Amino acid sequence: MSLEIDSGCCRASESGSQVLAVAPGLHLPFNSRLLRETRPTAKRAAIFLDRDGVIVRDVHYLRRPSQIEILPNAGTLSLLQDRFYLVVATNQSGIARNLFTEQDLLAIHLDLALQLAAINVVIDAFYYCPHLPSGAVEAYGIDCECRKPKGGMLLRAAADWGIGLERSYMIGDSMRDMEAARAAGLAESILLGGAPDAARKYECAEDLPHAIRIILGGAA
Repeated sequence: MSLEIDSGCCRASESGSQVLAVAPGLHLPFNSRLLRETRPTAKRAAIFLDRDGVIVRDVHYLRRPSQIEILPNAGTLSLLQDRFYLVVATNQSGIARNLFTEQDLLAIHLDLALQLAAINVVIDAFYYCPHLPSGAVEAYGIDCECRKPKGGMLLRAAADWGIGLERSYMIGDSMRDMEAARAAGLAESILLGGAPDAARKYECAEDLPHAIRIILGGAA
């Protein structure tokens, strides 16, 4: 892989068995398959997931682990794990707005990874964008390439892990997700709860199980 993990930036539980490896804009859960698999000869595909409104309930700036509420259908993501990596790509402008810090987000993603592992769902990576051009925190107040609707987080994941974007999918709940998928050249994007696009640039699904059926029905 092209990514170099900084072993000095890890968070571990008291037991030492749950570790989150960190690079800027990237959290790797303790159970990520990306940490233990060698780079495959043929590029493996990924399911890119928005976080809030797809995996957890959107509480308008999730700031601490106690606010995490896993959505009822999130466990169905385990049906995709034999064919795909599961990669979260999430805008987190609350950091730029000074509502919470990157360390707060790290704690949230560690707890979320643990809760999902308890229902047999493995998130292989959390990519996040902390930026906002009008942000209150100067260090994050930039016009970046990673904030959706741009495709930067997806392109970075592909470069980091050898993911085949042309065979990958996005599941999201906003047009930002659909546009990011299109910008990165994904095979398909699926909007949860949305109206069909007249130009057929993305699929629509009633819920997460419906989106999974679409993917498994069309995956090579």
